[in-house]
Amino acid sequence: MSHAYEPISVPVEINTDRKALSGYIKCPEYVRLIDLFNNTGVERTYSSDFIEFVDTSDRVFGKDGPEKQPEYIRRDAIEMVAVSEDGLCRGVCASGGIKAYPFVYKVQSTVNVQLHAFILYGNIHLSQGQTIADLLNEDKAFLPLTEVDIIFEDYLYGVRPFAAVNKKHIILSLI
Repeated sequence: MSHAYEPISVPVEINTDRKALSGYIKCPEYVRLIDLFNNTGVERTYSSDFIEFVDTSDRVFGKDGPEKQPEYIRRDAIEMVAVSEDGLCRGVCASGGIKAYPFVYKVQSTVNVQLHAFILYGNIHLSQGQTIADLLNEDKAFLPLTEVDIIFEDYLYGVRPFAAVNKKHIILSLI
């Protein structure tokens, strides 16, 4: 008998070319965020052109207030998704050596990524024999970065343990 997992609300920051949003997305248990955004290994419910998002950046809500209704953001419009809580990117609810995905040894490399409004300094992770060009040219929409310094208008906007960057919005990438 298969066990159906309930989706988990994951706190994220989403940046589009028009605005920055804080809120929650629904992510199936044991699914990495990069897989959710790249539509790899996720059930059909999560593989549409839109991501369900609950915006908490403009209002306070909770058990005493009205529950916010989800909005839907087109994946292509997203420049970057970041999480501020370490570990969320590795698979929601994954813990203690239990991995719901195969482990592949990777080599870390530092990269500089220029988006429309942001410059990102972070780490990419390359499989054996893979180059940065190979990773950028993979048939996946989002590029995962770890330990990311986010620069906005020449100032440090923040440091995040993980960001998924939409490759369609990358203007320049440097080593």
